[in-house]
Amino acid sequence: MNPIEVHNITFAYKGNNTVLEDISFAVQQGSVTGLLGVNGAGKSTLTWLLCNMLEPNEGTINIMGEKLTMDSDHIKAQFGVLPAEDPLVEHLTIEEYLTFVGRLYNVEKKLLPERIGQLVQLFGLEEFRKKQNRHLSTGTRRKVGILSTLLHSPKLLIWDEPFNGLDPIASATLKELIQTLKKNGITILFTSQVLEPVEAVCDAVLILDNKRLLLNQTMAEVEEQIRAAEVQTLEQLLVKLAKKPQAEAAGTMQWLKV
Repeated sequence: MNPIEVHNITFAYKGNNTVLEDISFAVQQGSVTGLLGVNGAGKSTLTWLLCNMLEPNEGTINIMGEKLTMDSDHIKAQFGVLPAEDPLVEHLTIEEYLTFVGRLYNVEKKLLPERIGQLVQLFGLEEFRKKQNRHLSTGTRRKVGILSTLLHSPKLLIWDEPFNGLDPIASATLKELIQTLKKNGITILFTSQVLEPVEAVCDAVLILDNKRLLLNQTMAEVEEQIRAAEVQTLEQLLVKLAKKPQAEAAGTMQWLKV
């Protein structure tokens, strides 16, 4: 059983053009998948569909072997979701907020102090645990958002831009965490505009462009395609596949010089 199976989904916001068209893919158990694409490609929309915050106009999504519907609360309880914007409760401290999230997921009250203690230690947040979320930096807010997805021991993690705003040490910590979670059998799908972490930790890559799924390959297949396309990096491959002219356009602006 694949934790995520997407079958021919199409989605359009009300009154707008189609955002996603005929998307199909599967994510294997215990794997790490990177969801890539240019701004506006539909990455966040796809994560919202996977998290049941939106419903597709056509097609089906199966999570943990069951069709996802608006009544699938028992399925949603099995995964952790990180939106692009951290939905922290501003007046709560880090400790209070993590306790609040843990109780929402019905984590036993007696388990929460130990879990929260281990989680804040992961990102070195011990000295900030009594600090209100409203006073946190962008990177620290991201760390708290990531930690909040782990409290209930999820089987599946869906993260939208988890590396956004993280400093190099926190980014390295997150990559190590992803590898540990993978070894423990947890399935992870995350979006990223930063491609180095994708190359470092992912087993598979999905690339969205112009409403459709442009690429659905394992990292081994991606590496082979990079060689076949005569480019050096995943970033260069993405630009070449998406056929975007912006990179070439930068070289034409000769008036930008000293």
